[in-house]
Amino acid sequence: MSAKTPPVTHDIPIFRDPAGQTYIPTTVVALLLRAMAGCCRDLETDNDTTLADIAEVLEQEADTIDCRAIERAR
Repeated sequence: MSAKTPPVTHDIPIFRDPAGQTYIPTTVVALLLRAMAGCCRDLETDNDTTLADIAEVLEQEADTIDCRAIERAR
């Protein structure tokens, strides 16, 4: 995976409850998991992509969600 793309999770809505905890709706979690599964299926036949590449992208997306949740919690 040579080209870097911006995190898709940047557009996921993050909310804050009255106690100050951040969360994303369960429907968004389900859509995110389905998108991840689709990506894995699409990349299955790409001989240039390894599981480590996919894991790196998923970690970057998780980092993006974490950072946005921290910002939202302020």
